Amino acid sequence: MRHEVAEEYPLAAGAFARILREQREMQLKGGIYHLTQIAMAYNSNRIEGSALSVEQTWYLYERRTVLGEAPLNDVVETSNHFRAFDVMLDRVGEPNTAESIKEYHRILKSGTQDAEKDWFAVGDWKKLVNEVGGIATTPPSEVQQEINSLVTGTPAEMTFGDVCDFHVRFEQIHPFQDGNGQIGRLILFEQCLWPTGTCRLWC
Repeated sequence: MRHEVAEEYPLAAGAFARILREQREMQLKGGIYHLTQIAMAYNSNRIEGSALSVEQTWYLYERRTVLGEAPLNDVVETSNHFRAFDVMLDRVGEPNTAESIKEYHRILKSGTQDAEKDWFAVGDWKKLVNEVGGIATTPPSEVQQEINSLVTGTPAEMTFGDVCDFHVRFEQIHPFQDGNGQIGRLILFEQCLWPTGTCRLWC
C-alpha cells in the first residue's frame, strides 16, 4: 500500500485569515473555511470527551440537524463551537483580553448542562479549585490577576514560540471550571492567524 507524504507549505497568516472570512461570506461548501470549522470543532471537542463522530459533526454544521443518536450536550457544545470560531475569526489581529476570552467561554457553554449548575460560571472565571492531569492550577482568587498578567505581557508580534508559551500558561492557569481546552485551542488558532505571523499548511 502506497503512502503519500504530506508536504508543508508556508502561508501568510493575514492572507489565510482573509480567505477564511471571504469563504464564510460566500457560504462556500468544501472550501478551507468549511473544512476548518468542522475539523476544529470535531477534534477540539473530541479531546474533551464529545461522542460526536466526524460524520455527525459534518452533518450538524452543514444541515443544523443531528444524524442518528447523539448526546444533547455534545450537540449544543459543538454548535456553540461553530459560533465561537466565527467570533474568533472576526477578532483576528486584535489583542487578546480577559473580556474577549470570557466571551468565547460564554458562547461555548451557553445552553449546556454545565450552564444549569449553580456553581458553574458561564463566561466567567472558575469558582472552585480545579486541576489538569493531576496538576494543581491557579486558585480561583488569583485567576483575574494571572490572566491580566498573561494578556498584558503578550507581544504585539508573536513568534510561534510566543504562541506556544501563551497556550501553556493559559492551561496552567485553567481559568474556567470547564472548557479550558477548547478555549485555549481557539486562542492558539487565533494567534497563529495574526497578520504578522506565518501559518504552516499541510497537504
